[in-house]
Amino acid sequence: MALWLERNYSFCDKSLSEILDKFYIEPECNPRIVVWDLEQVKNDRKLRVIKRQRNSWSIDPWIDINWIEIYFDENFMVSRVYYAEYNRRTGSTTRRKICGVEN
Repeated sequence: MALWLERNYSFCDKSLSEILDKFYIEPECNPRIVVWDLEQVKNDRKLRVIKRQRNSWSIDPWIDINWIEIYFDENFMVSRVYYAEYNRRTGSTTRRKICGVEN
């Protein structure tokens, strides 16, 4: 999913509200759905769009396999975006910059 988003949606020059208007869906009362804590996003100025899969080799039942990290400036405009991928064999995460200026 994260690769599809990288190829098909331009996060650069967008605001937090534009991204939320496009991607945020208010879930029904389902405890299995994880909802972004919008206050935490506003405080940290960071949003992660995560793809998870079942994890059969560890105690934790879910593992984040790839994601998009979106960082916002003080005006809540996108400042930089990364594609990140977790390699479960090595336990390392690789990040590739999609757009933005490094702070």
